[in-house]
Parts: sequence; C-alpha cells; structure tokens
Amino acid sequence: MSPLAALLLSTTLAAQTGPGLPNLSYAPEQLFEPVGFIESPEGHGNVTLLHGYLLTIYSSDGGGNEENGGFELWDISDPASPTLFRRYDDADPPGLREAHGYTVARLGDRLLLAAQAVEGIQLWDVTDPAAFSLLSYLDLEGIDKGDYSGAWWTYWQAPWLYVAGVDSGLYVVDASDPASPALAARLPTGDLAGLSPAQCWAVGNLLVLAESKGLGLATLDISDPVAPRMLSKINGKLGYSHIFAGDGKILTSGSVPPRAYVHQVSSAGVITHEATFGLYFD
Repeated sequence: MSPLAALLLSTTLAAQTGPGLPNLSYAPEQLFEPVGFIESPEGHGNVTLLHGYLLTIYSSDGGGNEENGGFELWDISDPASPTLFRRYDDADPPGLREAHGYTVARLGDRLLLAAQAVEGIQLWDVTDPAAFSLLSYLDLEGIDKGDYSGAWWTYWQAPWLYVAGVDSGLYVVDASDPASPALAARLPTGDLAGLSPAQCWAVGNLLVLAESKGLGLATLDISDPVAPRMLSKINGKLGYSHIFAGDGKILTSGSVPPRAYVHQVSSAGVITHEATFGLYFD
C-alpha cells in the first residue's frame, strides 16, 4: 500500500466498509505480470482507494464527453477476480471528463470528491460508498471540452479548491458551501509567466504547477488563497505527467526517449533539477 493510499484509508476509517487491499504472496514467475483486470464502460485515467474499495472514474479518451462518464467502486480483496460493488453512471447529470487528477477531502463531517468536468468541475458527497450524491456542477469560463485542454487537475485545500486549466490558467474555487461553489480567483496564463497549467498541488502555503507535454514548472505563494503570488518558474524537462511527493520532489516521466526526471522544490519555492534516469519503457 502506498503512503497516499494509507493516508486516505486512515482518514476515512470510520466510513470504511470495503475489505481494502490484501497483503498477498506471489510466485517468482508472477512478478511484473498482470494479476487481474478491471473493465469499465470506458477507460480510466486515475484510481485510488476509498472506503476500502478501489475507486475508478471512467470516461472516453480525448477529454471525455457528456454521455459516458461515471464512477465505480470495486472489491479487490481477491485481486485476480475484482467484483463490482457500485456503479454511478453519469448520464444524468452529464459531464464527467477523463479523470487525470480528481481529489478527495474532508469538509466538516463529510467526505467530498472534486472531479473534472467537460466544462468545469463537479463536487460529490462520497461519505457513504453506497450512496454517492452530486452536490454541484460549476461551469468555469474558459473551460471547454478538449483532449489536451480544459480542466485537467483539481486539488483541495479545503474549503479552497485549485483547478488547473490547460490554456486557460489557474482557478481558485471557494467550496465552503459545496452545494454552491463559487469562483474566487482566476490567474490566466499571462499572469503565470506563460505557463499553461495541467497539474497542481497545494501544500501549506505553497502551490506547485506543471505543464503536460511541456517544460513549465512553477511555484506560487497561496498564503492568501484568493491571491496566489508567483514565486518561481523554470523550464524543466519534457514529460507527459508529473507527481509531487516526498520531501518536495517533482517526478516527471513520459518523454521520448523514455526518461524520468527529478526536480527539488525548496520551502521558499525555488525549483532545481536534481537527477535524470534512463528507463526501458516506451
């Protein structure tokens, strides 16, 4: 179990009803081989553990569309034979997009999920795994359907929600009333030194932004959540996707030829390249 999964499980322990992820032993010939498969109506972009189940969001490739997105919760106590616990199909109301970076947070006594939508974001109450409910759909100006555009990533620092909009900039949403969220601030790409944000992470007073299939990496001071202030921007290393983790490391992969890159972010928001690794995956 990853530290992130462990953290998420610990914060939702009171509501946990699923069996979680088993700790099994495998034969040497099973290493690096698929153990089991999950097939949904459309493809997945990101998964996590929620209430002891594996949460998947499915939507069509190319940014998703209004007709075919949804949520699933899977029992993976037997990884070789996952079983579907619950499916929430998104046909009514429509709008879930390809799930690159949805995010979960506690607000009061509720567990909320913020997911990217074709034209903005959706907020869901996921406190009870057997009864997900849509709280709101916030249409964000400048966010439209697109594969490498639109709302790519959400990140809670409750009650504030940060949304990375490729080609449209950074959005700050006040979700203190999740049934009626409101746009609190927007920084277009021109206010981000030209960076077109695809991914964002908020940690304390620091916000980290990264481009997808681009070089841009940036940090912002969010001590005032509705007035983010640029700290640093660099041209990093070309990659498709990033993770911000550990002691402030940005991990980048997906370039051609295949490489993984490591950048370090200081507490002051300074970004420096630390290492490059050669990989043997395409």
